[in-house]
Amino acid sequence: MPSSELIAGGVSPKLMRLYGNKVIKKMKKHGFALSDLLDLPKAVAHPIAVFSTHRDGSHAILTELKTEEGNILVTLEVGKGGADIDFNLLTSTYGKSHGKVVQWLNSGKATYINKEKALEYLASAPAPIAGAKQAQELSLATKVVETFENPELSEESNAIVQMEEVATRTAESLGEDVRVIHGTAEIEGRNESETNRMRGAKGWYDPKTGQVVVVLPNAESADDVEATILHEVVGHKGLQELVGKDQFGKFLDEVFEGANEAVRNGIVERSKRYGWNTRLATEEYIAELAEQGFKDLEARDLWHVIRNAFYNLLSRVKLALGWNISDRELRYMLWRTYQMKKGEGLMGQAKDIAMQEKLGVGNYEEARFRQGEIAPVKVAATYDALIQKSSYQTQEALQDSMLSLKKVMEMIMQAKGDAKYIEEIEGYQNAYMGENRVSSV
Repeated sequence: MPSSELIAGGVSPKLMRLYGNKVIKKMKKHGFALSDLLDLPKAVAHPIAVFSTHRDGSHAILTELKTEEGNILVTLEVGKGGADIDFNLLTSTYGKSHGKVVQWLNSGKATYINKEKALEYLASAPAPIAGAKQAQELSLATKVVETFENPELSEESNAIVQMEEVATRTAESLGEDVRVIHGTAEIEGRNESETNRMRGAKGWYDPKTGQVVVVLPNAESADDVEATILHEVVGHKGLQELVGKDQFGKFLDEVFEGANEAVRNGIVERSKRYGWNTRLATEEYIAELAEQGFKDLEARDLWHVIRNAFYNLLSRVKLALGWNISDRELRYMLWRTYQMKKGEGLMGQAKDIAMQEKLGVGNYEEARFRQGEIAPVKVAATYDALIQKSSYQTQEALQDSMLSLKKVMEMIMQAKGDAKYIEEIEGYQNAYMGENRVSSV
């Protein structure tokens, strides 16, 4: 993916592809060695300058790498079709003479200039420069660089760059390696079904490479990218391995100490199974709460204690999130951390998938319902599918005549992200409870 400098210079935000045979031809023609191209990707990403060529969508990138002919210049063209259509193609690589670069600057071809690098480049011109004309051209080029204003990134391009930067920063803070996918066309699974599933995912953990994979086109925002990486890392390693055994133990202690007396007594009773180890008993208690949800006031009070302890944990390990983690996501993380200690193999993987689907997290998160009309459409489609089931129709006829109303209210609550139970909705908004009261008179 082009860097922010290249995108600002007009380079299309597409992956870059280099064909080795073309490089070999240029090496033979211009007489430079392969060693001259060390760190080429980094040099291209952070160039001295970017120039527009005479062809549409084509750019020339002046790098700090040097050959006997001059600094390495890389030309980029947007792929015209076939397998290259989604790529920027590196079509040429060679040493560009200093004089030619000066001419390009003076003719207004530059679309991006790193002023510090460019002024240093001009100051290193081969000496002596023959004649007043060449000296005048160099002076003019220096003024061009000094007065040049780099264009600002478009809103879309800036969002892409921001998401990529967040992906790199988040992965580094978690001690992980990240691979950012910029186009779903580059994703290939073992079969068509797997390919389609992977292309629709926000990300996954690749155990073969040890990388967290983020599919940028499926991300909604930089916060979404950060959430995906954290979800995948915790899903693969668990919170304890991520933050360390000592810090995770302090988290469990804080939960135990913050719980009410009845909960603490229950945890102590559980600890008998673990040689009176209250940390293990607390973790088991939390995992069960995370799996079952908050069915009463006592459970919801404990959940507030858990959330506060979790954010204190993040603060201690200096892991700053740019988003507020949802109850569903935190429930999954805590449940998953405990389940991983059981070492259940394939059965554990099946449980993991089922739990993600149940909580609607990870790649089973249909939407965060913060934008557009996504939530109403999802609710309507889910509701229509549900009420067509014969088992549902039987239950409504024999047990609860207002079941349809209850289900659609619950779906709307879930889409909005509310953690309330239907009984907690204010009376003037609660059509289900109101109708049941009337029908029971």
